[in-house]
Amino acid sequence: MRYVLCLLACLLLLCTADALFENTSPQMYIDRYNSNIDQAPQMLGELLGSERVEINILLNNGTLYMFGLETFKGRIVASYPGGIEDPTITIETSESTIQRVASSSDPVAAFKDARDRGEVKIEATRLTTRLKLALVLASADVFKYFLGVFFA
Repeated sequence: MRYVLCLLACLLLLCTADALFENTSPQMYIDRYNSNIDQAPQMLGELLGSERVEINILLNNGTLYMFGLETFKGRIVASYPGGIEDPTITIETSESTIQRVASSSDPVAAFKDARDRGEVKIEATRLTTRLKLALVLASADVFKYFLGVFFA
C-alpha cells in the first residue's frame, strides 16, 4: 500500500500528467513497479497491503486527470483510467506542482515541502492506513528508492 503511494508520489512529481504516458503506457510503469517490489526498503515490506489508490491531478488547462490503482500484497493488480471507486487512499496535486518538484535539484525535499504547504495531499480513509502512511511519508529512503527504480 505505502509502496504504491510512494510510487505514485514519485511518478506524479517527476513527470507532468500530460507527459507521464506520452512515450510509454501506464502498464510499463506498473510492470516496472511490480518487478522491483522485492527490492523495496525493509520498512515498506512490513507495511505493504491491499489498497485502492486514486490519483487526481489538476492540469494547467483546468481539466482534472484521474487514475486509480488497486494493490494486493503490495503489487499493483489493476489500473483504472478515470479513477477508482471507494479509494482507501487519495493523492491530489496540480500539474504546476509536479513540474516544480520535477525540476528541483532535490525532488525529495521539494516533494516534502509541497506536501507541507498543502500542494500535494495524500489522504487515507482508514485509521490504520493513516498511521502507516505517516510512517512511510517520513522516510527519505522510501523516496530515494522510488527515484532510483523509476527514474535512474
